[in-house]
Amino acid sequence: MLTTPTKHYFLKYANFLALLLLTAACTDHEPQPETDPLPVAAVNERLLLESTQFYPTKAIEYNPDKTVKKFQIGQAGNVIDVAYTSTTVIYSMSLNGKIVNKYVYEMENKVAKKVTFYQVDNNGNEISILTVAYSYKKGKLFKEIYSGEAEGYIEHYYDDLNENLKYSQSFDKNGVPETKTTFEYTNQIDKSGSLTQDQDQSNGFMDGTLFPRKFKYLIKKRIMEGASPLKSDFTYVLDQQGYVTSGTRTDDNGDVTNWTNTWQ
Repeated sequence: MLTTPTKHYFLKYANFLALLLLTAACTDHEPQPETDPLPVAAVNERLLLESTQFYPTKAIEYNPDKTVKKFQIGQAGNVIDVAYTSTTVIYSMSLNGKIVNKYVYEMENKVAKKVTFYQVDNNGNEISILTVAYSYKKGKLFKEIYSGEAEGYIEHYYDDLNENLKYSQSFDKNGVPETKTTFEYTNQIDKSGSLTQDQDQSNGFMDGTLFPRKFKYLIKKRIMEGASPLKSDFTYVLDQQGYVTSGTRTDDNGDVTNWTNTWQ
């Protein structure tokens, strides 16, 4: 038979244990903070051999892991070699065998964090002319911060499902809004990987596999607002595997641009 002091001790212990269990139960049901997913770079499922989308891009060579090794862009003799290390991807642009530009991407978890653009003079000196730092949110490219020749930054905003780029807004170095670019999409999946750039990229040399995809579907309409407003409509021809073999961009100023892609 328990004595009174023992009863009190037992009751105190039982109450403490019940409180501990209740606290643990409440903790188990408390919402946990969301972790920001790491950005995942796009991949080359099928290899592009030629494209006229931005510049005539030909003679594309790939490494065994489907990363780009070398390609010709624009006029004959204008060649870009791509070198990889554990922390960098380096594009060396040569004209008739002489390196004239370099694009050095600094990588983290196989995704670009920063790029520096260099001009190479006749003595082989590399002169930095522009750097762009990239930041990510919810696994997508969120911000591009420019320094050097063109100071300012661009922010990207995605739809509720975090699948497609909804709009991009550029700002000058003082944070004043400049150009806003809004996108509408088809219901056709975009299957492109490297070198077929999304339509808002000004840097035609950027390898799409260094970044997460900005959109899941092919662009139907692009609306640019700002100093040089422009509306563009896009149409596509797909092969049996759903890859774009040709496309047309029709601008509201009457310009029409056609391009073709050749796939392996």
